[in-house]
Amino acid sequence: MALLTACSSDMPDSELYGVYVATYQNGTERLTLQQDGTFVQEVRLKANGSMTVNSGTWRRVSPSNRPDLVDLENCWGVSDGFGNIRPDFAARRGGCSLTVERRFLVAGQLHLGPDEGWPLWKE
Repeated sequence: MALLTACSSDMPDSELYGVYVATYQNGTERLTLQQDGTFVQEVRLKANGSMTVNSGTWRRVSPSNRPDLVDLENCWGVSDGFGNIRPDFAARRGGCSLTVERRFLVAGQLHLGPDEGWPLWKE
């Protein structure tokens, strides 16, 4: 079975607003894109249940012939690329560019980040 993904510059910004969640082996990341161009990033670790909160600004970027991006200013690099939250995620602050895609070509659940791995799925 193939999973088709697509992105579209025709998507209104209002579809981007909302909560996105990535589930890792050792915790969760929750990213809320707010209409005023700010975001809140929450990371909860399973081991001790602690939650750490970060915030910054975001904007949509639509490069030609490429998927749309959500650029986050002052975000954490949370994923270690192997299904876990990095132990030093809070020290890894900077800019993040996440692709905007849908699960299916015409409609379906939005996600930010890579199709493979641990994207942030819109709730």
